[in-house]
Amino acid sequence: MTDQSIGLLIKLKNRMKTEVDGEITEREFSVQIKVSPEMYSTCFTGINQGDELMVSGYIVVDTIMIEGREHPLDYMRVVATSKLAHIPKPLKGFGQSSFNQI
Repeated sequence: MTDQSIGLLIKLKNRMKTEVDGEITEREFSVQIKVSPEMYSTCFTGINQGDELMVSGYIVVDTIMIEGREHPLDYMRVVATSKLAHIPKPLKGFGQSSFNQI
């Protein structure tokens, strides 16, 4: 993989129902996905906001030192190795398949 990677920011939504009050809360996490330019041009050009993706890859934890901070900062990203599946966001008013497990 070259250093000329393209970064995609994938937002993961986590919905959970609490037992205490029955409310559904939704939390959103962001994960940076690094994609090589070759893979992006062949596999990721048709991806739009709101689409669902399944990618394979490996997790990398980098440590960086930010000026003005006493301690280094660790951050996690995923280096994509392949796109396994893509479900486009449906038109408004239509349902959507997803990768939800049964």
